[in-house]
Amino acid sequence: MRKVRAVVTLFLLTTGLFQAVSGLILYTAPKGRWATTVRLYGLERHLWKEYHFYAGILITCLVVLHLMLNWNMFRNELKSLIGKK
Repeated sequence: MRKVRAVVTLFLLTTGLFQAVSGLILYTAPKGRWATTVRLYGLERHLWKEYHFYAGILITCLVVLHLMLNWNMFRNELKSLIGKK
């Protein structure tokens, strides 16, 4: 079980980093009709958008899986936070 948690956490980290980098690339990329053929780090803008979209779906699934694997710890932390006033 520890190895599964470690793998999910590692994938979550790498997908999150990719999501951040692709978001920065899309934010700084030229916009407009003429920019459709501009290549950024070997990929066109529409491919960066697709990869960013699918990375978002993957990261959402990984977050749900991560919460499921660590649910007891998450629940205990919530109980300790709510219990203390």
